[in-house]
Amino acid sequence: MAQSLPLGPYKTLDVDGHQAPWYIMPFDKAGVCTAPLTRQHLLDAVTNGDFTDVFIFSHGWNNDWETASARYDDFVASFAKLRKEHALTYDRPHRPLLIGVYWPSTALVAPWEKGPKLAAGGDRDVQVAEAMGSVDEIAALIAPGDRTRFYTLAQLDRPLAAGELDEFASLLAPIWGEFARNAAADDISPTNGTSASTNTSAQDSVRVSAQASSAALKDAWRDLAVSGSDTAGDSANRDTSNGDSDSWGFADAPAGDTGPASAGIMDILLKPRDILRGFTVLQMKDRAATVGAHGVGTLLRDILGASSTARVHMLGHSYGGVVVLSAVSYPANVPLPRKVDSVLLLQPAVNRWCFASNVAGKGYPGGYRVAFDRVKQPILTTFSKHDSALTKFFHLAVRRDRDLGQPTIAGWSDVPKGPNQYAALGGYGPEGCADGECEYLPIRTLPDRYELADSARRIFALRSDDAISGHGNISVPQTWWALYNQVRTVSA
Repeated sequence: MAQSLPLGPYKTLDVDGHQAPWYIMPFDKAGVCTAPLTRQHLLDAVTNGDFTDVFIFSHGWNNDWETASARYDDFVASFAKLRKEHALTYDRPHRPLLIGVYWPSTALVAPWEKGPKLAAGGDRDVQVAEAMGSVDEIAALIAPGDRTRFYTLAQLDRPLAAGELDEFASLLAPIWGEFARNAAADDISPTNGTSASTNTSAQDSVRVSAQASSAALKDAWRDLAVSGSDTAGDSANRDTSNGDSDSWGFADAPAGDTGPASAGIMDILLKPRDILRGFTVLQMKDRAATVGAHGVGTLLRDILGASSTARVHMLGHSYGGVVVLSAVSYPANVPLPRKVDSVLLLQPAVNRWCFASNVAGKGYPGGYRVAFDRVKQPILTTFSKHDSALTKFFHLAVRRDRDLGQPTIAGWSDVPKGPNQYAALGGYGPEGCADGECEYLPIRTLPDRYELADSARRIFALRSDDAISGHGNISVPQTWWALYNQVRTVSA
C-alpha cells in the first residue's frame, strides 16, 4: 500500500541542538490543501510550540514531489553547513519550524528536467502518463466540439504544416489571453482582490477576433522558437541538475528537420509538443498565483494568527516567487494579522513592474506593491544575466495584458534595460519603483553584511551574475548568506 502524507512533520532536522519539524504542505491546482490533517497539526505546533522562526519555502516550475523535496533539503542543509563552518550564530534563541509548499507545477517535462532515473529512459510509462495528463488539462479548456481535432494535432510527432499551424493557433487562441473556462486557473489580481475573469482588460483579451488572436499567438511561437534556436547549442546556459529548464523547452525546437514546412516561422519547424510547452508557461504562472492567493495565503494568515512572536520568513524560487508574493499580497484590502519578517525571491519568474508605483505609465500600480507594507525588512530578490529562462524566453511567452506589472528608475544608471515591458524580475530586477524604494547592489558574500534593520528601502535587487549560473542554480553560498542576514536582523 502506498504511504500517505504523515499527519505530523514529514521529517525532523537537528538545528542548533533542537529538533526542527519539517512539514510538507501540498495544494491542488485550485489552491486547496490536500492534507488538511497535516495542516491542522502544523497550526497546533505553531500555537503550542516554542518556535522562534517559521520558514515557508515554495518551489517553482516543473518540480515533482521528489525534486521539490530534494531542493528544500539541499538548501536547508547547505544553509546549516554555512553557519556551522563560519560559526554564524544569532543574538537570540533560534528554534525553527520549516514548511515546504508543494503544488502541481509539472507539465510536458523534458527528459533533462527529470532526475537520473527518468532521464535514463527507465520510466517511459511515467513520461507518457505525464505528457497525456498535461495535454488533457489544456484540452479541457478547448470547446468540446473541437477537442478531437486538438488531440489529433497534439499527438503528431513531427513539425506542423502551415495549415495545421494555423488551425492549432485557432484552437488555442481563445484561451491564450485568459484560461477563463478553467476554474482552477482563477488568476488573482492582488491590486483589486478580484479574479481575472471579472477584469475588463482580461475579458477584452478573450473577445478579440479569432484571426487577430491567432496571429498574435503565432507571433509568440515564432519569437520563442527563434530565440530557442539561437541558444540551442549553448550548453552553458542550461542548468540540467534541477527541475527547471533554462529554456522551458524551446532551446530544442527543431530546425532543419524533415517534414512539412511551417511557412513564415523563419524556417523554425515547430512540433505540437514544443508549442504546448510554451503554452503551459502561462498556465503554470496562473496556477502559481492561484495557489499562493487561495492556499498558501490562507495558511500564512493562520500561522501569523497562531503565534504573536514567531518570526515568519518566506522564500520562493521561479514561479515560487509568484506563490510567495500572492500569499503576502492577496487580498489587498484585508491586512495580514501582522507583518511577515522577510521575503527572499530567488530568480523570480514574475514581471519586473510588479512593484511599480505606475506600471509602464499606464496609471495603475504593480499587483505586488502592497507587499512593501506587509514585510518588515526590505525584500531581497536575485537577478542574473545567466538565467536564460528569464532573460531570453519569459518576456516572449508571458506577454498578455494581465501579465504586465503582475498584478529604468529615474537617476539610476545601473538599472539593466529589459528587452520589452514584459521582462522578468529575475532577469533584470525591478522597474518603476518610486524614489528611494528600490536599490540595486551586487549580491554579497560572507562577511559583507546587508543593512536591513529599519531600512527605508523596500527592495534590494541583488545582481547575481557571479553567483547564479542558471535558472535553477540558486542554492549557492551567496543566497545562504542572504538568508542568514535576514534571519539575524531584528526589525521594529
